Amino acid sequence: MGNASPASDLYLYAYPLLLVDATQTWLATGQSPEGLRVPVGRLAHARELPDDACDSGAFPNPDTLASMAFVDLGDEPVVLSLPNTHGRHFTMSICDAWSHIVAASGGSSPGATAEHFAIVGPDWRGALPVGLTRIDSPTNDAWIAGRIQSGGGDDQPFVHSIQGRIGLAPLSAWTMDNDPTSQTRVDLPIDPAIAAIDRLARMPVEQYWTRFAELLKRNPPAACDAPIVARLAASGIVPGESLDWWGLSTEQRERLLVAMLDGIAEVDKLGGIPSLQIENTWAVAYDLGRCGANYRVRASAARMGLGANLARDEIEFIGRVDHESELLTGRHAYVMHFDYDELPPVRSFWSLTMYNERRLFVSNPIDRFAIGDRDPLVYDDDGSLDISIQNGHPGADRGPNWLPAPAGSFSLVLRLYRPNQSILEGTWVPPRVTRIG
Repeated sequence: MGNASPASDLYLYAYPLLLVDATQTWLATGQSPEGLRVPVGRLAHARELPDDACDSGAFPNPDTLASMAFVDLGDEPVVLSLPNTHGRHFTMSICDAWSHIVAASGGSSPGATAEHFAIVGPDWRGALPVGLTRIDSPTNDAWIAGRIQSGGGDDQPFVHSIQGRIGLAPLSAWTMDNDPTSQTRVDLPIDPAIAAIDRLARMPVEQYWTRFAELLKRNPPAACDAPIVARLAASGIVPGESLDWWGLSTEQRERLLVAMLDGIAEVDKLGGIPSLQIENTWAVAYDLGRCGANYRVRASAARMGLGANLARDEIEFIGRVDHESELLTGRHAYVMHFDYDELPPVRSFWSLTMYNERRLFVSNPIDRFAIGDRDPLVYDDDGSLDISIQNGHPGADRGPNWLPAPAGSFSLVLRLYRPNQSILEGTWVPPRVTRIG
């Protein structure tokens, strides 16, 4: 995709910090279509899996229900309590204000007793009670992103019961109460970051950079950011100091305006798809949760969806082309063949999801948006697996393994939950999607 311009680098660097802030503000003020309010320090949970009626967000997840909370660590730590899920896959990531994952807990087999984590901000000094595992956040603003495996339908009540046993409370309240489920909760609207993305795209240049400077006071840059922080200082933005827009020189204001215009164009060009490496025609990134100084990937990953998991918990392969590198389209029929010894090596589960050109679910006569190892698949006599990917029904014998496609262009996402080391090391990659008709 090429490199971002030097000017746009400044915008891309600031973008995740402002997107997290805008998302939190949008939720806290009840501006969602549902009118829901998610105050700081309160957990919000998605209660239903998305379907083909969902028209917000890109690449909705058909496998898990999301949880989210924003926390203020300026005065005291916040305690996150996680229950035993009885083998149910879940992840809970603690992220700083820049969208980096600082810690993650969960897995396919968590312990039989509750876990309690104290999330501590950079300015707090004190001793934690016994029984709390400390997690240090480099920023005073932080947020929590969770995912719990769900099969939908009759499986939902069990998932809801897990959600109801996740606790979040200030340290002082937790010390007095020790009840991890005492805090009130609200339901999470689907993909709250969408409104925040639109808000940032329309934000005036003065407001964008002024707000960024204020956020820097509570959420300092990382050590690896020193070079770009120096460039920001040359443009009049100094961490820890408010920005007087009209006190800047004309040259500095023009530099920040160009950075914003180039940055918006860069984000639009990326379309919410990070710059990924290509493996056997599939696009993949192994470090979306911890991008370091790769600001282009970090910004586009945030735009695609806040709360990307660590690779150890989930890896996503995105497919847009077939075995001959031609774009996937419903005008053709395809097969994805896994030899017996090439099935996805995961410790939890895997799924292959179909998306239309808008990166949303595809309406189809069998209401199947994804297919994977939790489905009653039909394997060949040698243990291999063929998944039929096409617009029309492939016939009764291949119906159980059919992933319906739209008539037009489409993309696929192969999600691997708790991938084995061979995936993490890149020695296992998905087979190519073969055009057969």
